[in-house]
Amino acid sequence: MNDCDLAALQSGTLLPDDAMLFIASAWVDLAISDDADPGLIEILDFMSAICQKHGVETWLPGEGPHEFEALRAEWAQQWGKVQARFYSSQGQPVLAWLIQNDRADYARRYTNGARYLRGKNATGY
Repeated sequence: MNDCDLAALQSGTLLPDDAMLFIASAWVDLAISDDADPGLIEILDFMSAICQKHGVETWLPGEGPHEFEALRAEWAQQWGKVQARFYSSQGQPVLAWLIQNDRADYARRYTNGARYLRGKNATGY
């Protein structure tokens, strides 16, 4: 970070890119909903049925049954496509590319932004 960036951050006039990505992502999630793609509703219904079968509300990522985790991955992929279309429609092709082509970096940056804005213990994507 250069001196100009540091001064801007200290004055409260500039947020780091990752914090802006976090804010943009939250805005996108509010602006569009699961019904933006009917397939998302179907996936969520299947996931809910699996949870009910096991008597739980949900599982942490990677802790659910294989069938549930496969649906979670499918939902994330489909939701990423919806988000990317929205980012593109709003003139944000870089974010659209990032969410479609480097989900791990998007998630890392999202988590960094959440921690910047909400504190070091904030959970990420």
